[in-house]
Amino acid sequence: MIDKLEKSSRLPDICILDIGMPGMDGYKTIKVLSKKWPTIRVLVFSQFCQKYAICTMIKMGAKGFISKEENIDILADALINIKEMGYYYSPKATKEMFSESGKGLFIIPDFTPVEKEILSLMCRDLGYNEIAQKLYKSIHTIEKHKQNISKKIGIYSREGLILFAIKNELVNITDNEA
Repeated sequence: MIDKLEKSSRLPDICILDIGMPGMDGYKTIKVLSKKWPTIRVLVFSQFCQKYAICTMIKMGAKGFISKEENIDILADALINIKEMGYYYSPKATKEMFSESGKGLFIIPDFTPVEKEILSLMCRDLGYNEIAQKLYKSIHTIEKHKQNISKKIGIYSREGLILFAIKNELVNITDNEA
């Protein structure tokens, strides 16, 4: 998509973006769009409708968010609202953003102790086989925990999970345990 935009003589007003895209995920894509073409407004249309995913995309510049679980008919309304008013957040996205009121928009999901340990070991550059051996679990179990972590925050790349853990101080990278 970025390649096509760079070659295009005319930029779109609005770009519809998913978080879980092959190649460059939505987080990386919106970062590039915001930097190179700040006039393009982004509408996120994704199955990942967790508070962290929504709030992160908004913080990164998304002007709208729709869950793929919602009626597709609201897509037209979203495009019109973003064009005319500058933003659109679907009822499901809005409800998710403001759930657990009083805790703010950027709430780190609850991770199990095993999920926290896996994140910590990933940050120490251990592969999934090494993590499985260290925790006395099967590689399949480690991969399942990694999938659960990803679903909670809407980040699916290993690099993204490591950055998330470090940025949100979920791991102590100065700790020399390995």
